[in-house]
This record gives sequence, structure tokens and C-alpha cells, in this order.
Amino acid sequence: MQELESLEYGISAEWNSLAHIQLISELEARFGLRLDAAEILAMKNFAAIQAYLLAAGHLCLP
Repeated sequence: MQELESLEYGISAEWNSLAHIQLISELEARFGLRLDAAEILAMKNFAAIQAYLLAAGHLCLP
């Protein structure tokens, strides 16, 4: 199995369109987010999601 950080939407077989929608739905529910289309499309890999959550104040890293 690929490392989480190496997964990318549209590139990795594990991260297809259905998995992307499920991930976005979970992020919205868990963090109380309402993502627009541009934000959803920008969340194409782990680093992009992490950066968004950090910038929005929903994630703190040591």
C-alpha cells in the first residue's frame, strides 16, 4: 500500500473520484467546513489538504 503522503487524486488508483468526494464530505463534517469548487479541486494530495487545514486553523502541527 502506498504511503498516505504519496497518494494523489487522479493519479493514484486508490484515490478516484468517489474516494475524493468521500474524503471531502468527511473533512466538511469533521471540521465544520463548507468547501467551494476551487477548494475541492485544489485538495489533490495530502500536502494540499494539510496546508488548507493549517491555514484555516483546523490543524496544529508540533
